[in-house]
Amino acid sequence: MKMIGTLRLTLIFTLLTYSFLQAEITLPEDVAKPEECLSYIKNTVIPRSFEYGWVDNYENYKTKSGRVLKIFYAYKKGDENIFPVAWQNGGPGSANRGWSMMSSSLPNTSLVFIDQRGQGCSSRLPQFNALGKRKRKKIKSRLRRFQLYLSRGIVHDMEEVRKKLFGENAQWVVSGQSFGSMITQRYVSLFPQSLAAAHGHGFGAIKNSTYFAKKRVISHIEQMDKYFEKYPEDKALLLRMKQKIKKKFCVNISSEKNANDIIVSYCGKYIIDIPGLILTAFPSWHPRFHDYLQTNFHPGVMFDKKSFKKCIKGIWSILGSKCTRPLWWSRFIKYCF
Repeated sequence: MKMIGTLRLTLIFTLLTYSFLQAEITLPEDVAKPEECLSYIKNTVIPRSFEYGWVDNYENYKTKSGRVLKIFYAYKKGDENIFPVAWQNGGPGSANRGWSMMSSSLPNTSLVFIDQRGQGCSSRLPQFNALGKRKRKKIKSRLRRFQLYLSRGIVHDMEEVRKKLFGENAQWVVSGQSFGSMITQRYVSLFPQSLAAAHGHGFGAIKNSTYFAKKRVISHIEQMDKYFEKYPEDKALLLRMKQKIKKKFCVNISSEKNANDIIVSYCGKYIIDIPGLILTAFPSWHPRFHDYLQTNFHPGVMFDKKSFKKCIKGIWSILGSKCTRPLWWSRFIKYCF
């Protein structure tokens, strides 16, 4: 009986401690995705006994001036005799949620998952409104600012996390996938002294990335062909939509639902071409894209400009946070290498 009572007290204490920890979670004001971040910390980080926190780093890491960013990390402590591993996910435009794969395959290794600046639990991207026709000159200054959120900036953030968790002279292993492999490549060039090893999978790890890119495009085209073979009515519908869209027909797309952190204005045929390419090139999107087209694009919508624009935005909303990713790739890819 005494043992049962002790177990009950232990269980109650554990539950109270867990509830207290959840209640005390306080996020920085400018977190990119506060709801997703809070859920991630409550349902993944705390239950798995990960440590978590934020480090400060300047948006302009070159001059160490301007906006101060909060960079989030989740940390699973392991054997101190094994080099810790920092994992970088693909993107850009995604939070780092690779814990399930990494923690199970490396149970004794210290693991660090860092949300890239502008994503997840880290500080959001700069907030801009859509550019009018008379303000196109501002695009260059905006591009220069967004350049600070690519691989060089992310590597400098990782250095701050490394120093905080392991010390100024400690080394770790950096591993990355897709865009994360570009970050790994950048890390090797900027801070080789901080690395015990570096692993990459994707463009950054391939000597001839052109061949890889060509194969990937061919794969996407094959998936598009399969989509239109299965849904020929969608092909006819999309062609009718493109005929209706004129050069000056524009839609403003936000990267976040009910937020204005990035607003990109797409005009002309690109309104259909970009989401159509993404949604037909990946099989996981096929059913949802088909259902949306057949449910929302009826003859009445096609002739009403306001409804038509609303339904076009709906196509983009299927992509969620990927809505502005074409902007990253088309404008900034040259800065990744």
